Amino acid sequence: MLMLGERGASPEVYQEMQKNLGLDRPLYEQYLSFMTNALKGNLGNSIISKRSVWTEFSDRFPATLELGMVGMAFAMLLGIPMGLLAAVKRNSGFDQGLMGLSLVGYSMPIFWWGLVLILIFSVKLGLTPVSGRIGIMYEVDRITGLLLIDSWFSDSGFEAFKSAFKHLILPSIAMGTIPLAVIARMTRSSMLEVLNEDYIRTAKAKGLSRFQIIWVHGLRNAMVPIITVIGLLFGSIITGAILTETIFSWPGIGKWMVASINARDYPVIQGGVLMIASMIVGVNMLVDILYAWANPRMRVH
Repeated sequence: MLMLGERGASPEVYQEMQKNLGLDRPLYEQYLSFMTNALKGNLGNSIISKRSVWTEFSDRFPATLELGMVGMAFAMLLGIPMGLLAAVKRNSGFDQGLMGLSLVGYSMPIFWWGLVLILIFSVKLGLTPVSGRIGIMYEVDRITGLLLIDSWFSDSGFEAFKSAFKHLILPSIAMGTIPLAVIARMTRSSMLEVLNEDYIRTAKAKGLSRFQIIWVHGLRNAMVPIITVIGLLFGSIITGAILTETIFSWPGIGKWMVASINARDYPVIQGGVLMIASMIVGVNMLVDILYAWANPRMRVH
């Protein structure tokens, strides 16, 4: 009905369309046909744009990837040192304050936090743009799809890069706040457990410096559960992208999926969900590989 219109299609045309789309076949045949085509890279065509779902996904994925990487980098670069310091200064005012802030950060809804950031930094202070990926005055050729890289090699050079970076600030903070809180708490608990191990006491008895004990012996052995959490947080990053991209008009797969749901564009919804699920599985496989780097005892000889 969406493709033919509610009034313009006769029953005969409607049945012919069902036959062309394969909707007259049993459900198991439709499922097998979809999975077979998906394995070949054919996810169907969008009902609205008539373009290949894979093409539309490929066009938008770099925007979500860039936002997710910057958001996760923000969470890791702040969360790990904060959790480490909280563990070293256990039960101090810094420790209690940090854990309180992490609880607040974890509890804030992304849609509310994003609007607060826009109100403060864009509306009140005028420091950052409200939406989009780059200023409309800059023309950037698509090389990698990541604007931080492509803008640097554009004709505008640093000015275009600065605009792309400014557009990234608020969305990445909104997306990275919850992962930051989780990483900080996990780093603290993991470090507290490691700092009570026998080999840490042995390192202290040998006269090693505090820096070597904490950063070399402590953090390296505490990284396994932290890596696990970071891998699991990738799913929340994708989920957060749906809200974050909608709020900041970020042209990625999250905003694309929301628009497709509103338009009842079912091939896009099916293909998008399948690709997102595949990415989450792939990241979790990568996490398993990183275990061996973080803990040599887990390597298979």
